[in-house]
Amino acid sequence: MGERRVGVEWLHVVVHVVLTVRAGIGLLLVVIDGRQADPGAVMSSVAALTMMTLYLGRPERWERAARSLVMPTLDSLLAVVILLSFGTGGWALGYVAATVFLWALIDRPGPWLVALAGPFTVYLVLSLADLLLGQVTEALAAGARMVVLGLAVVAAARTRGLLGTYRDMEVTLRAERLRAAQAEERTRLSVEMHDSVAKSLHGIHLMSSHLAMRLERDGHPAHDQVAVLRESIDQARQEARRLVAERRTLPQDDRSDRLAALVSAWAREHPDLTVRVDLSPFAVGPGAGHELVSAVEEVLENVARHAQARTVQVLAAESEGWVRVVVRDDGAGMTSTAPDFWVHRGHYGIDGVVRRMTRVHGRAEILSRPGEGTEVVLELPAHLDETAQQPQTAGEPT
Repeated sequence: MGERRVGVEWLHVVVHVVLTVRAGIGLLLVVIDGRQADPGAVMSSVAALTMMTLYLGRPERWERAARSLVMPTLDSLLAVVILLSFGTGGWALGYVAATVFLWALIDRPGPWLVALAGPFTVYLVLSLADLLLGQVTEALAAGARMVVLGLAVVAAARTRGLLGTYRDMEVTLRAERLRAAQAEERTRLSVEMHDSVAKSLHGIHLMSSHLAMRLERDGHPAHDQVAVLRESIDQARQEARRLVAERRTLPQDDRSDRLAALVSAWAREHPDLTVRVDLSPFAVGPGAGHELVSAVEEVLENVARHAQARTVQVLAAESEGWVRVVVRDDGAGMTSTAPDFWVHRGHYGIDGVVRRMTRVHGRAEILSRPGEGTEVVLELPAHLDETAQQPQTAGEPT
């Protein structure tokens, strides 16, 4: 499922900046201090620095390098060579601090500890040697440079924390924008439904009521069928009114209570079925709850109408930032689980379930064989993010 990313990964931007600064410091080392250093060491340092900068320039390589610890080790050794060749202060200290800062941006202790080990050992040895020789001033200078390296680690941790805070703020802002867009769309749909579908159903209901009254007065045998038609139209009219009212408001984050209420009501309406429910607490993003509950409602109605089942299980749980709902029955099963197969035959339930999950960046998987029952698995992010990666497959059997 993976981590959901926002539009710009600012941590990678900082890495590029640090790599550029470090390369610039390396250039200054060569120009300013290179004439006093060994030519072989200068050329080797320049070549190694160039290759590392080019290699680490891609974010995925930088993250992969931090996982293996090979590149932090090589960087640590290069820092030692630079300190021994160009001196331990000035631009060399700046280069080493930038290197430690670079690897401390990774939220793991291993990379920066390895990168810090080499130059810190050099400064520690120099400090101890100066103390033994009685050169207190030089020993204090070496100690101060070790403090600078420690401050580089602290600064990197602080930078990482600030970037994480900014990332959370960016996700929150995107969610609020999404909520505003949903509110506008829901209001528009409610107006359209009220002005078209709801009014049409109301007119049809009135006509069917008058027709039923006339047929009943005349004793016509079709009176019973028209009465059933009138009740069906009235039910559709009430459902349209409910949908109009629902879309006038935008719900907050939806929780498992709404799904539990749906399953409980459905179980009471179908006392001939054994319904087993195991719903762990979960919450989904704004607007996603309606799609999830509607999808489960469609699945349960298909079970009641077509499955000929005796037992139905409804399971739900949240794990690693994803909500997973499973509806399983022991009914007749299906000959095909492909949405297009049923759409061409005039049945739109499965296609509707798949489309609802796709709208909230989730997926629907239908597993069924004739005579072996059906299992429908619905998965969606616990926190809706419009930049989340769309699933590659949905609704196809595995």
